[in-house]
Amino acid sequence: MLDLISVPEEISSEVHTSLSSFTDQIIDDRHRALLTYWTDKREQRSIPDRADIDPIDIPKLLPDIGLLDVIDGGRRFFFRVVGSNINRSFGHDYTGHYLDDVAPIGYSQFITLLYKEVIHRRCPVYSLGKCRYRDSSVRSIQRLLLPLTKDSNNVDQIFYSTCLGGIQGDFQDASQTVDDIITNDGQVHLLATSAR
Repeated sequence: MLDLISVPEEISSEVHTSLSSFTDQIIDDRHRALLTYWTDKREQRSIPDRADIDPIDIPKLLPDIGLLDVIDGGRRFFFRVVGSNINRSFGHDYTGHYLDDVAPIGYSQFITLLYKEVIHRRCPVYSLGKCRYRDSSVRSIQRLLLPLTKDSNNVDQIFYSTCLGGIQGDFQDASQTVDDIITNDGQVHLLATSAR
């Protein structure tokens, strides 16, 4: 069962005022590639429109990315599309489901805090934590959450990537699935909306 041991009341985060300092925090090249794609699509705007995003542009990233609908200003979240590597890692296909219907309460509460940071601050969020697999090994979990809009005003969707493993000491075995999120209170980084 995927669950969170402790849910922080709020997210403690570091705000970066430049794209380069934010990017320096990102460990996995897949996250860097997605951030570059998102940044290119926003052009002179603070947030790109959903219509600017075309999966055909980033075929190698598709297994590790997803698209989440923001419902009623962030009261609920609907998984529109979830990549195959993410589904395999979590042992469940979240596509077509609401977060609060499929995720255990502790995990749902934590990830909702991250999603709300994206919505309210209208900026990318990168988080790094650890998860325990069913074989009792512990590996890193990294998330990059990127805001999208349909009307240039509200964050209507979150474009994201989730990568497990990839930090020194981690190993990756695609046959293993996540059992527990054991910490998420480590590193959370935000990119200031004015950053270029």
